[in-house]
Amino acid sequence: MKDFLLFSGSSNRPLAEAVVKKLGMTLGNVELTRFADG
Repeated sequence: MKDFLLFSGSSNRPLAEAVVKKLGMTLGNVELTRFADG
């Protein structure tokens, strides 16, 4: 699956890690920002 990237937000990173492990992939890099109002 070279042509696919998987990205994870902050809600369930362990699930994303399990999925990429099962598929033999790695997680794509992402930068998350949180705003003061939630």
